Parts: sequence; C-alpha cells; structure tokens
Amino acid sequence: MVSALSSLFPYFDRLARCSILYSLRPPEHDKLSGSEPEPIVAMLIIRDAQIKALDKAAEEVFLDYVAGDIERRWPGVFSDLGRDSARERIAAAYRRAKSYGLRRKPHVLWFIQLDFMLGQEYERFPGLEWAVKILRSELTPDTKVYRLERRFAKAGISMNKAAGIRAGARK
Repeated sequence: MVSALSSLFPYFDRLARCSILYSLRPPEHDKLSGSEPEPIVAMLIIRDAQIKALDKAAEEVFLDYVAGDIERRWPGVFSDLGRDSARERIAAAYRRAKSYGLRRKPHVLWFIQLDFMLGQEYERFPGLEWAVKILRSELTPDTKVYRLERRFAKAGISMNKAAGIRAGARK
C-alpha cells in the first residue's frame, strides 16, 4: 500500500495542506444569477493525524531508498555497520538535515551521502566549522548546498573523490 501511495505523495502534499476544497462553480456565477451562493462542500477531509501518518509513510519510503543507495555505493561500509545500525545512522543524518532546513529529497540525500563518505556528523569535525555555520545560516536550502559544495570542492573533497577514498579504505 505504501508503494502505491508513494507516487501520489507530491500531490497528496499539496492536497492535504488545503483546508477547503473549492467547488467547481465560481462565486461570480451566484452573483450574476441573484441566487444564494451554495455552501462549499469539502469533498475530502484529511485530518492532522492522517497527514502525519502519510508523512511518516513517505519518510519511511525515502529512508528505504537512501539505504539502498548507500548500500550500492559503499557496500563495505554498509555491511560493516549492519543493516539496523546503518538504518539508524541514516535516520539520524536525516533528522540533522531537516534541523538545518534541508527538506528537498536531493538535498537530504546529498547530506546523508556526505555523512557516510566523510564520517558521522562530519559537519562538526575540527576544521569543518564553516560547514555548521553555513548549515545554520538563514540562507535558502539551495544556497546552503551550493556553498557547501563549493567549499568542499576548494578543500579537494568531491563526491567522486570521497567515494573513491572510502572504497579504497575498505579494501
């Protein structure tokens, strides 16, 4: 059931946050006809608890996707940690990404991948204090990711290079 709903989540997200679904009949029609406007009837009511359940299901689907991505990219790291520990680490990195204002899936995935490439809670490592400063700033998430990518590139850290270093360390 979750996989069937996962393709609808972008639409559910927009729909669920609407408090009222408007009728198809425009209000101007009632003014022109002189009749009393018909009450707007909600066709679908999604309560907060249901929204939270849908959000939780979407989060689980995304975390499963991330776990598969990490396992494909760094099978040694994933197997060393074990599935449960790796999943916990992914969930912790996911929560940290959200706490820094990263909400879009590509941003969150990038953040979690860096956590596995550079080390757990890499943004707090000595010498990377600038990463926390950028992440905690009032910049937009796109700008945060862009600036972090630029700074990592200046430091000689790229996704490909870090992946190679990590893979080489596990041989």
